[in-house]
Amino acid sequence: MRKVLKYIGMVIGIAVAGALFGVLSAFLLSWLMQDGSGGWSGLVGAILGLAVGYPVGVFIGIVIFKTLLHYNGSLLLGLVGVIFGGALPFILAEPLGFNNYGDLLWTLIVISSPLFGTIGFNLKRARSNPEVLS
Repeated sequence: MRKVLKYIGMVIGIAVAGALFGVLSAFLLSWLMQDGSGGWSGLVGAILGLAVGYPVGVFIGIVIFKTLLHYNGSLLLGLVGVIFGGALPFILAEPLGFNNYGDLLWTLIVISSPLFGTIGFNLKRARSNPEVLS
């Protein structure tokens, strides 16, 4: 039970880090892009900032858990999990109809990115050991 709570706490913690970084990057890109296209570029900047900034913030959260809280895991596999979790809802949006429901699509992004990042971070990398084969 303690191990499950540790994973749930990590998912929530890196989701909060992702949300903070995503909102910060949305405001920054919206401000930087506000002067063109009759005001629509600010909206594009905000959406792009959230879509890119949230997974980056989730990975920053994983790095914080690794360095400051001394969690054991693989940063490389955590990064792969964050990228996969952030891209999966966009890939499945058209075939499963998520693009018709924007709230559902963003909810899946918010959930899947830290979930797959945590799963990837806690996976063990396969090590090649020739002695095992003999």
